[in-house]
Amino acid sequence: MYRMDESYYNGLTAYCPVLGHHVPFSYCRRPGSSTPCSRIGTCRMDVLGRGAFPELLSRQGTDTRKSRLDMILQAVEQAKSR
Repeated sequence: MYRMDESYYNGLTAYCPVLGHHVPFSYCRRPGSSTPCSRIGTCRMDVLGRGAFPELLSRQGTDTRKSRLDMILQAVEQAKSR
């Protein structure tokens, strides 16, 4: 298994469905907290599928947060019901 320098992976960007824009892998690993994002196993297979950071693969399927679009649609529905 070949693991490149972490700085290479940290610079790779991908679309974040929670934030609604592209973020670097370094953000996915530590999104404002000491633990990785719960969606890292789903969103970031571009990095994890290469065999890098195998410890993060265990987080796959643990996501409980809604996507940005789902949160917006929920807010619209709540506003309609008022």
